[in-house]
Amino acid sequence: MWPLLMREKTAAYEHNRRHVYAQLGQRLPAKGYRAEAVLTLTRRGTDVRWTGSFAEGLRGSGPLMFVFLRAVVWFSPPD
Repeated sequence: MWPLLMREKTAAYEHNRRHVYAQLGQRLPAKGYRAEAVLTLTRRGTDVRWTGSFAEGLRGSGPLMFVFLRAVVWFSPPD
């Protein structure tokens, strides 16, 4: 997302089911950023469950990273 460009690498992948990725380098104020998206087929479509974790790279930056990630990884609640 411009202006913050990040490099990530796939750590695990299951076709149509799961994608795990991790941040390369230190472009965010976070260490060890890793996330997982799990896709589950339902009668109504596909449910997506996203989880992520990181350690503060700069002391006190955790709440800021939470707000940033929440803005980037948004979701639509079910109808």
